[in-house]
Amino acid sequence: MRALVISPAGALGGSENIVVNLARHHAAAGFELVVAVLEPGPLRPALTDLGAEVWAIDAGRVRQPHHVIGTVRELVRRARATSIDLVHSSLPKGHVYGGPTARRLGVPSTWSQGGLPTPPGHWTERVACRLGAARVITPSRASAECQGRLARSPVVTVINPGSDSERFHPDVEPRPRHELGLEADEVLVGMVGRLERWKNQHEFLRAAELVAARHQRVRFVLVGGTPSTSDDSYERELRQFVTDRHLEDRIVIAGDRRDMPEWMAAIDVMVNASDGEPFGLVVTEAMAAGCCVVAVDRGGPSEIITHETDGLLVSAPTPPILAGAIERLVADAELRARIGTAARAAVLDRFSAVSMTKAYGRLFEELVSASGGR
Repeated sequence: MRALVISPAGALGGSENIVVNLARHHAAAGFELVVAVLEPGPLRPALTDLGAEVWAIDAGRVRQPHHVIGTVRELVRRARATSIDLVHSSLPKGHVYGGPTARRLGVPSTWSQGGLPTPPGHWTERVACRLGAARVITPSRASAECQGRLARSPVVTVINPGSDSERFHPDVEPRPRHELGLEADEVLVGMVGRLERWKNQHEFLRAAELVAARHQRVRFVLVGGTPSTSDDSYERELRQFVTDRHLEDRIVIAGDRRDMPEWMAAIDVMVNASDGEPFGLVVTEAMAAGCCVVAVDRGGPSEIITHETDGLLVSAPTPPILAGAIERLVADAELRARIGTAARAAVLDRFSAVSMTKAYGRLFEELVSASGGR
């Protein structure tokens, strides 16, 4: 069985990392894969490095119908030159292209919901629902509940995104600690992800300021860059905060990095400050690396973390609340070790990239068989 996966984005966020893991593990899951990436960015070389078959198609703006029509024609042309049994689109925007492509090919289509949609939904979500699909895949029960409230939403299946526990591992060399000049007894607290206001990096920095004033052997890092589709005003605001507070020696904004396993191994306490995270792949990647994670008790993290066992959940992403949880972990090395060990075990048991890819493979096979395909 051969699936065409369409990614409308070329960046490397949570949804795109699912595509990367599908490309990395599809053979073990029993299906073949070709990936169409519709904009330039680091996703293309990441897939090529894995030896994946990649179609680089620059789709232009989805709001311009002639661009969509031209992209669908190109997808159909390439797909007809090979054997495609199912089309899977990353995100509703991807299904704007994938739904018509699958219909013209006469094969089933699926798409993944990366967010927590609120009725009536973003226009791309409304269009994706109207285009129809054999299934919508959501990353969490919270996302599935939100998706089910959208009008004409297809049947939903929950498949938790998986983390690559071989790449994200406690024994990876923590080179960034040397890069930052950290001493062995210093605790590194980090937040990883694209710099977007809804992720609340600004709240993390305010919490860092509180902790830094009370604990001298703690450093902080933000890892991630501005998405290509956004302006850099938020990043400039974050950098200005550090400068204005004279915290350059305590807080580093490291920018977009590709050596993420090394950063995860270097960080002792990982903070996810998003309030309403659909899943939080960065949470499971940090857990796989043995990090202690502090996250908000809503959305995906509340389904991933067992409070006090393999992470800490907080009621809100306000600076005092985040700072309190961080300080608790900073002050107790034994607690960090216990939670870090349990966190990795939880990922191996429930959130591995291989198990995720196999779940996708089983669903794809089911839908292809039901359609009368292979």
